[in-house]
Formats: sequence, structure tokens, C-alpha cells
Amino acid sequence: MVIEIKYILVITTLNTMQKNTKLFLSVLVLIFLTTNLRAQTDANIPIKGICIYIDYPDAPPTVTPQLLDSMINETNFQALPTVNRSVRNYFYQETRRNYDLTHDIFYYTAPLPSTYYDTVHWSAGILLWRDALEDVITNNPTYNWSQLSRWTNTDLYDKEGPGYMINSVKAVMIISSKYGPAGLGGTHTPQWTLSNGTFIGKVQGSTLQRPWDNGLNLFTACHEHFHSIFNLPDTYDRDASSGGTGKYTVMSSQGPDIEPVGAPFLIQHNWAYIKEPSVGTQTYILPADGDTVIRITNPHDPNEFFALEARKNTTLGNSLFPAPLGLLVWHVDRKVYSGNDLENRTRYEHYTYAVVQKDGLFELETGGPNQVYNIGDIYLPGDSLTDNSTPNAKWWASENSGIKIKNIQLLDSNAVQVTVELAQLHTDHYAFIPKTNWTIVSETPAQDGFDASMVLDNDTTTYYHTAWNSIIPHPHEIVIDMAMEYNVNEFYCQANNNYSPPWEGRIKDYELSFSTDGINWGSPVASEQLFRSPYRQYELFPSQIARYVKFVALNSHDNDNRTSIAEINLRGALPNLSIVESLSEKFIIYPNPTERYVFVEGLIGNNTLTLYAESGVAYKSLNTDSNSARVDLIGLASGLYFLTIYDNDGIPLATKRIVKQ
Repeated sequence: MVIEIKYILVITTLNTMQKNTKLFLSVLVLIFLTTNLRAQTDANIPIKGICIYIDYPDAPPTVTPQLLDSMINETNFQALPTVNRSVRNYFYQETRRNYDLTHDIFYYTAPLPSTYYDTVHWSAGILLWRDALEDVITNNPTYNWSQLSRWTNTDLYDKEGPGYMINSVKAVMIISSKYGPAGLGGTHTPQWTLSNGTFIGKVQGSTLQRPWDNGLNLFTACHEHFHSIFNLPDTYDRDASSGGTGKYTVMSSQGPDIEPVGAPFLIQHNWAYIKEPSVGTQTYILPADGDTVIRITNPHDPNEFFALEARKNTTLGNSLFPAPLGLLVWHVDRKVYSGNDLENRTRYEHYTYAVVQKDGLFELETGGPNQVYNIGDIYLPGDSLTDNSTPNAKWWASENSGIKIKNIQLLDSNAVQVTVELAQLHTDHYAFIPKTNWTIVSETPAQDGFDASMVLDNDTTTYYHTAWNSIIPHPHEIVIDMAMEYNVNEFYCQANNNYSPPWEGRIKDYELSFSTDGINWGSPVASEQLFRSPYRQYELFPSQIARYVKFVALNSHDNDNRTSIAEINLRGALPNLSIVESLSEKFIIYPNPTERYVFVEGLIGNNTLTLYAESGVAYKSLNTDSNSARVDLIGLASGLYFLTIYDNDGIPLATKRIVKQ
């Protein structure tokens, strides 16, 4: 195995890092002894926010201004037994030194007792927050509001949520002297424009002590800030009826200190060294509570993956980790928009973020908030996770993943070594069929400008939608002619990605049928469901020869009588086309895997060579009348590609998987 040093880390000047130089350097050594890393750490991006502390005539302040400023902004705050780091230091550490979050702090006394705000709806209760912001404008006329960080159209939040956050203040924190008033302990998007023109899109409210807390703490402030700034969801089961994620992430609940953010969210925001195993066997060293995590992705669905991280219970936030050192395994499916409310662990009812509990008991929250967590949750030497273990490594659709997580070893007290083995993807995992010549045969009548041809244009911003005020009952259907017969076995579809109307018509139950003549359809090859999600979803089915596709929406989520879908795709090959690793004997392709060039020999006449991504997007094409050709993969990311050879009439002759190293 070739070892590459791909990143140089910068040691920051924050006081907390100076105290841990020895440990940090040891982590650097471990990180360097790795391969195939991609990450973002130590970016030190400043975020400037505003914080207002609100007290009430019947609930005076619980902290002094000096103490509050230290708890929010100091770089090495440890003055209280119940607060072992400031908000600033917590975010700096947990985002892997990517963000330096500071706040200007102001104070406001509510005009009415807190008991009044207990009686109103939260939407009326948070108007107090707007009054507090206006008070800052009135009483601090020289305050520079333009220095506050703003949302831009490049922020991750706006890629996953509404664009109406753009230009609003990014970090607005309200801290209350009492837990009770309506709207406290939550994040809201009120869309206020203040009297000075400042746009407030999102506000988060918190307290420093809840009724059941033994002392001051910053859990709620940090939890709500991850909601409001980084769009992280709750990961607890709201009725505490089953596993949730226990106290293994700040997005769930609170222990004696503030939990780490957790591997799935490090991966979501690329806040660490993300190791992604390829087919075969690789051994990794994971520094405990360090900058390195492993992501193993469903090859059919980039939004479903396993995440592996090493933790030890002596690190801040990990006092409830039930082992001195061990491997924590997550199973993530970001298509699930209900969060962690569905505990059945079935294909359509499972958590978005689940801890894979090694003992299979799925019991993290059933013992209540003071439960002593079971060491059986953690993967230790002698444990393994495979398709046949309990719990297993299968994808939520019950397909074997071919994943083997094994040979776990504890290296001194600071790192875990683990071996990951990935099987070759099934041999009939064909390329996406180009939709260039596809046509719509029929469709349930559509809204003007939203006809079914939109599902063929490879543009997820356009979509088919039945009439806004449609009275045509379900089922709704689209019939497609692929122009030629293909051997098909994988179906992919994607809903529209709107976060405001018209997002209606998200399909729930559907049927998929195929035909060679467009007349005789037989039984559906799939009768399944879709999540109420804008992410691409898939279905695998037995290979069959087909030219025509019938997609039938039986109903939609939310009892909507409309149907909408942005894209339909299929993986397949011409029946006489060799798609798998053995290519037609007259073609030779080498080297494969490759770092840059792929050479093709055995061409006859005029040929076109087209390189496709796994998604079906064509990266480049090369026309040649020679018997050999060279395809350059420079600039392309490492991963799987498909090279298709076409004859002079545009008929594909063969397709070969290409692995770019």
C-alpha cells in the first residue's frame, strides 16, 4: 500500500491547542499514516454573531455580564464545574477548527413578567426577541451591524433548505434568565427586517439552566446553534421509546458535559479527514475523538452510509461513553425527513441517524435520561459487523452491502485500528442509460410548463407536475419509450427539490412496469414507496428486456391529490452488450485502475468513446478513426466511471468500468 501525505495541518494559536500540543502532534502522526484522504480542517473561518440576554421583572439575571462573556467568547473557559468550555471553544473544537464563533453581547429586560410569556403561543412569545433586537438599535446607535456574518448562496444550509436565508444575520442567540417563556429552547425562522434594514432570518433561543439542571450549562445554546448555523437536525426519538442516538451527539441530549457533534455530521460538513474505502481490504488507524472518520457509502445511494469513529471516555463530552476506548458505528440515511421518530428499523420506518448497537438491543433511551449506557453498544476487539452478524451491515432496503468491519484493535489509549473489507459491486451494475432518444408516450395531464418531458432532461430543477388544482384522482402515470430495447435492472427517481410551493405531489406509493411493445405490460416489477424527500431514490429488480417504461404514482404524501417528479433514470445495457468486467474480445483497455490515462486498442472504423460518471453524466467524448485511442482522466475525482465505445451509427458496442485512483 502506498502511503501519501496529502494534507499539511496548521497548528492554531488558540490557547486550548497550546495546552494539548503533545497530544495534537501524536494525532498528526497517526493521520499522516493514511491513504485516500479528503477533508477540511483548520480553516479558522470567523463567524460573528449577536447575543442578547433577556431577563424579566420576576426572573432576574442568573449570571454577571463578565461571566456570560467568558462563557460565550473565551477561548479557554473552565471556571465552573458544570461548564468545561465556552461556546466559542466548543464550536472551534467540534468543527475541527474550521469555525471561530464569537458574539457581541447585549442585555434587555422584558416589559412584562415571564409568566405572561408562558401564556402566549410561541409565535407571539418570540416577538419579545424582536423587541430586544430593536432595543439594541435604539440604545446603541453606533453599533456596526454590518460586521455580523451573513448567509450567502454558497452556504451549505442554502443548498439543502430555503434560499430566503441569504443576506440574513447568520448567528442570532437569545439567552433567557428563565426556561419557561414560550419559544425558548428552539430555533425559529421569523424573517424579520429590523428598523435599520438588518435582515433576521433565523433566531435561536436558549437558557443557561433548565428546571432539572443542577447548575449552569451551555448544552441548549450549543445544540440550538448547530440547528441555526449548520442546519443539523435533532437525533433523539421524541417519545424516548427506543434507541435514538442516546447521548452520543450534541443533537440528542445532554450528559454531564456537552457531547461531541458525531461522525455523521463531521461527514455532512466535511469537518474531518474522511476516509472512503474502495473495493478490497484496507486497514485504518482512527485517533480517538480526533479528526479522522470512515464513511462507507451505499453504491446506489450517496445519502445512505455507515460512519465509523473512535472515541474514549476521558475526552470532553464523552464522559458517558461506556468504554475507555472503542469504535462507534453509525448507520445514516439522509432521505428520511422524519428525523429520529421512526424506530421500527424497517425499510421505510427507520431513523435518519442510528447508532449501530453492537449487542443489537436498540435501547439507548428506554432507560430514561439517567440511564447508565451499556458497553454492549460499542465495537471492541473480537467484534465484527457483516451482512450476517446481529446487528447486520445490510442497507435499509435489506440488500447485502458486502461490508465487513473486523480485526478491531486498541492502540495504546488513543487510537483504534480497524479493517474494512468491501465486496465488488454486483456484476450487472450497468451504466445509466443515456436519455437522449427517450420520448414520452403518454402522461396524466400536466400543469402548463411542467409536462412529463421534464423527467428526461437531466435537470433536477425542472419537473413534471399534474395541474395545481387537479381533480384527476390517483393513480397518475408516465409512459416512456427508450427507443431501443435494453436489459434493465435498476430504477432511480428524484422528486422536485423545492422547499416552498410548489413542492406538492411528493409521491409515496408507486408501481414500475416494463414492456417490449408498449402494449403487454405484465405484473409490475416493483411496488414500493418513496420517502418524502428531494434526494434521488432507487429500486433494484430482476434483469429484464424492455423498451417501454410505465411509472405509476398510486398516491402522494400528505394525502395530496397531485403528483410531481423531477427525474427518472434507469441503469441497463443493450441485450448483446458486454457491460461487466470481461469486455468484447476485440477491445483491450488498460491500465485499470488508472491514475490518469486509459488506452483502448482493437477499434475498427470510426468510433466514439464517451466517459460517463456513475450518475450517467457524460464527462468527455473522443472521436477516432484509428485502431487505438487514449482517454485522459486528468482533473476527475477518484472513483468509478464508465467508458462506452460507440460505432459510426452511434450504437454502443461495449462499456467498461474504469476505476480512477
